[in-house]
Amino acid sequence: MKLTLLEIVQDMLVASDSENVSTVGETEDAGMCVNIANREFEKLISKFRWRHTRSFERLDITAVAHEMTLP
Repeated sequence: MKLTLLEIVQDMLVASDSENVSTVGETEDAGMCVNIANREFEKLISKFRWRHTRSFERLDITAVAHEMTLP
Protein backbone atom coordinates (compact mmCIF):
# COMPACT_ATOMS: atom_id res chain seq x y z
CA MET A 1 0.00 0.00 0.00
CA LYS A 2 1.39 3.39 -0.99
CA LEU A 3 1.22 6.06 1.68
CA THR A 4 0.74 9.71 0.84
CA LEU A 5 3.08 12.33 2.23
CA LEU A 6 0.28 13.54 4.51
CA GLU A 7 -0.16 10.03 5.97
CA ILE A 8 3.58 9.73 6.58
CA VAL A 9 3.66 13.13 8.29
CA GLN A 10 0.63 12.26 10.42
CA ASP A 11 2.29 8.98 11.51
CA MET A 12 5.48 10.86 12.42
CA LEU A 13 3.51 13.42 14.43
CA VAL A 14 1.62 10.70 16.31
CA ALA A 15 4.93 9.00 17.14
CA SER A 16 6.32 12.24 18.57
CA ASP A 17 3.11 13.13 20.49
CA SER A 18 2.51 16.29 18.43
CA GLU A 19 -0.86 17.62 17.35
CA ASN A 20 -2.50 16.07 14.31
CA VAL A 21 -2.71 18.09 11.07
CA SER A 22 -4.94 18.05 8.01
CA THR A 23 -2.38 19.53 5.58
CA VAL A 24 1.40 19.07 5.43
CA GLY A 25 2.19 22.75 5.94
CA GLU A 26 -0.20 23.42 8.79
CA THR A 27 2.33 23.55 11.64
CA GLU A 28 6.06 23.96 12.01
CA ASP A 29 6.36 20.37 13.24
CA ALA A 30 4.59 19.12 10.12
CA GLY A 31 7.01 21.11 7.95
CA MET A 32 9.98 19.51 9.70
CA CYS A 33 8.44 16.06 9.14
CA VAL A 34 8.07 16.85 5.42
CA ASN A 35 11.77 17.81 5.27
CA ILE A 36 12.78 14.58 7.02
CA ALA A 37 10.60 12.46 4.70
CA ASN A 38 11.97 14.19 1.58
CA ARG A 39 15.56 13.79 2.79
CA GLU A 40 15.07 10.07 3.41
CA PHE A 41 13.37 9.62 0.03
CA GLU A 42 16.31 11.26 -1.74
CA LYS A 43 18.73 9.03 0.18
CA LEU A 44 16.76 5.90 -0.72
CA ILE A 45 16.30 6.77 -4.40
CA SER A 46 20.00 7.53 -4.89
CA LYS A 47 21.30 4.48 -2.97
CA PHE A 48 19.88 1.79 -5.26
CA ARG A 49 19.62 1.39 -9.02
CA TRP A 50 15.87 1.37 -9.41
CA ARG A 51 14.43 0.18 -12.72
CA HIS A 52 12.71 3.52 -13.39
CA THR A 53 15.92 5.52 -12.78
CA ARG A 54 18.36 3.43 -14.84
CA SER A 55 18.15 5.42 -18.02
CA PHE A 56 16.76 8.73 -19.06
CA GLU A 57 15.21 9.27 -22.45
CA ARG A 58 15.76 12.40 -24.48
CA LEU A 59 12.66 14.18 -25.69
CA ASP A 60 12.46 15.14 -29.35
CA ILE A 61 10.95 18.55 -29.91
CA THR A 62 8.89 19.08 -33.05
CA ALA A 63 8.03 22.26 -34.90
CA VAL A 64 4.58 22.23 -33.37
CA ALA A 65 4.54 24.15 -30.08
CA HIS A 66 4.07 22.12 -26.91
CA GLU A 67 4.65 18.75 -28.58
CA MET A 68 7.43 16.44 -27.43
CA THR A 69 7.87 12.76 -28.28
CA LEU A 70 10.01 9.96 -26.93
CA PRO A 71 12.37 8.24 -29.40
